[in-house]
Amino acid sequence: MEQIEDFFLRQGYKVIREPILHWGRADLGIFKKNKQDLYIEVETTSFFKLWMNLRIMENFTFLIVPNDDKLIEFVKE
Repeated sequence: MEQIEDFFLRQGYKVIREPILHWGRADLGIFKKNKQDLYIEVETTSFFKLWMNLRIMENFTFLIVPNDDKLIEFVKE
């Protein structure tokens, strides 16, 4: 998770650990003015939490990183 955090910090993003979502928390929240909010879950997440946040929240990307070589991306506009 630190590698992901460092990558976004070097790019000038604001990084918050365990930001509060509508339902639960993410591992990382990545924010920058005029950019879509990005929430990252590393390794595991609750399907129910993902479903609830996709249903209720708007204008964000939810990125699940289950391991070092896979990404699952959900974009909600």
